[in-house]
Amino acid sequence: MALSDITRQLDPTQKAVAQNLIVEIRFMKRELVKLRRHIEEHGATELFTQGKNQFQRQTPEFASYIQLVARYGSLHKQLVALVPKGAIEQGDDLDAFLAELG
Repeated sequence: MALSDITRQLDPTQKAVAQNLIVEIRFMKRELVKLRRHIEEHGATELFTQGKNQFQRQTPEFASYIQLVARYGSLHKQLVALVPKGAIEQGDDLDAFLAELG
């Protein structure tokens, strides 16, 4: 089942909310891919020097990735909660719906 089929079943207010969530989820997905590539290439930690002290810390990209993953999951839950029960069946329909988001 396509996103358009599912959002068509929503009332106008829910549809507007769903469309906004979809826009944000797609943006987050693109950013997560970029951050993940950077982390895979450069690692999740870096050597940080402050005066005479040196220590390993998370990179800003890794910290951003962790925060964005949590928000991404939260938005996914909000979107799925808007979908009428029975509109998406477990298995192929749910997989297709989630695949279309990103």
